[in-house]
This record gives sequence, C-alpha cells and structure tokens, in this order.
Amino acid sequence: MQKYNTHYHPPAPTLDVTIVNPERADRRIVKTALLDTAADITAIPASAVRPLRLEVARVIATHGINDGAAEHPAYIVTLQVADLTLERIAVIEWSEDEVLLGRDVLNEFEIHLDGKMHQFEIRDP
Repeated sequence: MQKYNTHYHPPAPTLDVTIVNPERADRRIVKTALLDTAADITAIPASAVRPLRLEVARVIATHGINDGAAEHPAYIVTLQVADLTLERIAVIEWSEDEVLLGRDVLNEFEIHLDGKMHQFEIRDP
C-alpha cells in the first residue's frame, strides 16, 4: 500500500510515473501523477513536452469542469506506471506540473483506494 499525498487538500493518491519519448527511449522524465478517475484521458505537463522533444500528433477537444470546452495538443508517449509499461499512449498537454492519470491508463490496473486510511494500492492484475 502507498500513502496518499498530503500536499493535496484533501489528501490524494499519487505516484511517480515516467514519461518516455517512444522514438527516443533516452528522453524520459519522472513526474508525480495524480490518479484522476474523473478524467477520460491522461494529461502531461506542458513543461515536459520540450525536454522530451515530443511532436503534436493531433488536437483533442475536451470538456472540463473548470475550463469548459477546450482543444489540447495531443502527443504519443510511453508511460511507465507501477511496474507496467504502456506503449504509444495518446496524452494531452496541460498547464499544471503533475501528470493526471485518466481512465485510459487507470483501466489497465487493479486499484484499491482506502480513503479512511489515506492509502492505496495499484497493480497490474
């Protein structure tokens, strides 16, 4: 079990993920990721795009609670999450510094959230 991140209010489940350029495995960045079961798609920080030298694959329209309808650049990346490597995942760019792991990624895992104890488990079933 991993502990919730208490820097969020209320505390939230986070873990480190590695974002990798699928064309150049030596271009990689480790970022904190927030498990976001309300998100359809995973979002990576805009600040990760340039160091990874990612190229826009397409533009994806989204509709969020705070920003309403918007269009976001989408990139193809490899994600390393909880000992599982997910190849060629389409992700969108956003302005915050953490990764939002959406259901497109979370649905690959078995996840147990224990809110009372502020801990969680994520594993490849």
